[in-house]
Amino acid sequence: MKRGTGLIGLLVVAAIGGSIALIHKFMPSVFKIILGVGIAAIAAIVALIVISVVLAVRSSSGNTGKDKKNKASLDAEQLAILSKGRENLMELRRLVMRVKNLEVHHKANEICNVADKILQTLKQKPEKIQTTRQFFNYYLPTLGEILSKYQRIEASGVPHEETTNKVNSYLVDIKRAMDKQYENLFADDMLDMTVEMEAMKMAVKRDGLISDESVEIKDGEHTINLTL
Repeated sequence: MKRGTGLIGLLVVAAIGGSIALIHKFMPSVFKIILGVGIAAIAAIVALIVISVVLAVRSSSGNTGKDKKNKASLDAEQLAILSKGRENLMELRRLVMRVKNLEVHHKANEICNVADKILQTLKQKPEKIQTTRQFFNYYLPTLGEILSKYQRIEASGVPHEETTNKVNSYLVDIKRAMDKQYENLFADDMLDMTVEMEAMKMAVKRDGLISDESVEIKDGEHTINLTL
């Protein structure tokens, strides 16, 4: 990066130097000053643009490298499971786009968004993929089948108010289940964080930095006891 930027700087300096030499040779003094300042400003702007492009390209390459590293950490079976899950999710989104009822459409779209977050998290936590096989093998495909049937009923023109109510209730339950599935992916992180906080709290108490003194805080009719 530094080498490329330095080369750009040398080229700009050379361009400015050559321009100034020509100006001194052929132009009157007043025009020399004006034109010299103008050329210097233009050269500086060009240099900034080129450097910005180089930085953008380097940043993009870095992100691509991270994605490749994440993929490399997944074995063939895990990649296949995630790929199948992504296909099921894309099919779900296509079905949701064809649903006319706004409430069903909204609820189903929310479920798709949670499913997408689950898939993204599993790319970063491949060890959790095996514990979520039901999510891939049953939840997503079955939800797709139900939405497909509902879309056909909706398109048929037959009365389906009762069916719509049942589907809406079903989608509320599935959304709750999907949220819980997503939350479970971070259960170990939350447990580890709690243990680490308690361990550090015990350490600072042992070192005499905080005590076990209790402080009362009154909030209207309520009294809250805090242990320091």
